[in-house]
Amino acid sequence: MHGNTLATTMHYRHVSTAEKQRDVESLDLSLGNSTSRPKKRRRTNRTTVSFQCIRLGLAATLVTAAFVAFSGTPSRSSSLDFETQSKNAPLCTPLSKPQDVSYTLVTQLSQDRLWMMEHHCARYPHPMSIAVWTNSTRRKTLDDLLAMKCDLNLIQVEILDAHNMPYNDYPVNQLRNMALRNISTTHIVYIDVDFWTSDGMYDILKGTNVTNALVGDRKQALVIPAFQLFRQCVEWKDCREKNVPYMPHSADDLYDMIREKRGHMFDPTNTGGHGSTRYRDWLLQDDGTLFEIPCLKSNRYEPFLVIRYCRDLPPFQEAFSGYGKNKMSWMMQLVRSGYVLSQVGGVFLVHYPHLDSESRQHWNEAPNQLKVYKEGNKDHVPPQIRRPNESETNLSFASYKRGQVDQLFVKYRKWLRERVPDESRIGLCEDHQDDDSKLWVERSPES
Repeated sequence: MHGNTLATTMHYRHVSTAEKQRDVESLDLSLGNSTSRPKKRRRTNRTTVSFQCIRLGLAATLVTAAFVAFSGTPSRSSSLDFETQSKNAPLCTPLSKPQDVSYTLVTQLSQDRLWMMEHHCARYPHPMSIAVWTNSTRRKTLDDLLAMKCDLNLIQVEILDAHNMPYNDYPVNQLRNMALRNISTTHIVYIDVDFWTSDGMYDILKGTNVTNALVGDRKQALVIPAFQLFRQCVEWKDCREKNVPYMPHSADDLYDMIREKRGHMFDPTNTGGHGSTRYRDWLLQDDGTLFEIPCLKSNRYEPFLVIRYCRDLPPFQEAFSGYGKNKMSWMMQLVRSGYVLSQVGGVFLVHYPHLDSESRQHWNEAPNQLKVYKEGNKDHVPPQIRRPNESETNLSFASYKRGQVDQLFVKYRKWLRERVPDESRIGLCEDHQDDDSKLWVERSPES
């Protein structure tokens, strides 16, 4: 699996730039259209990031298609109050040199996905902070991590007791904030546990090109492009023994996955979520080079980021729980607060094809007339849920999780516009999506 899949293409190193560019342009990059232009750009004093030489081998071959410091059970917030800052984080003091930059990988998970930590510990043997939603004890969780060959000296662990909490309303943002409490590094690498890191990510992020950019602008956020592996069995089950061997470790593996149509960019069914990532340009980036994302195709963009952890960083809003808008709301606040985005060459994440969680199934609940099944797959693939049309006024949207989240989101967006000054340095692309068309609820003009 992790062999020399690029060996036969090394001669491509000697072809012209024009030939290489032509090969990249021929790729099917449906989510990564590089022609999008900013709808409106603002002048800034931001230092321009220089680019290194293009990695010809990758561009030629890729195709599209710790020890527990604290344990407890903080009460879950039932308030709709939103927060502007990470109150427990250190002050945002300037960094003086690239060597000051340090990283902690941050994630959250439920007990049924604890098994994935074996792979995270193997792929990223560096500082981590995790929060686990579980009915198990702290001691049992630590024992499980040890059995997975995780180094507890590198992992900080928070436990949130799942007893007496709704099984289908996973407290995702509460867990994210719990994991952030233990950060002692300057920056975090935020991922969800079902997105596995590429090998060597830490070393690339420690490179001078990356660290210089982070020192130069404390609101420089770095995007890690995300891909996905398709389920490797026909049956609707977690065929782990078939999936895991095909989870890419390296660029070679990623190319092999896409070339053989075992995976794709994440997520073709939700182009707003990661469609602003410039996948086509990423193919031409060398390890550690940065490519500015000039505009957003959707306000629903929610990439995984490397970002400074200090007081000015917005927290995850804990009013959002379960599935839906829990991370995109954070991203919207980052953008409004003046963060800028560049994607990092040579690093990536791959989504593991797990079954739908209880929270996702709760989100998918809808009136039958809104369910859209793919032809011939009704018994194997969950339906897509379409937005109600104007004639379907008899539906009680507030009785469904999706409608409840959309109502909360409209309130959050109104709060964001009223309480957070607009310091944005990145705007929407000219061809941006109509995000409001995705909502189940109508919004008032001022929201």
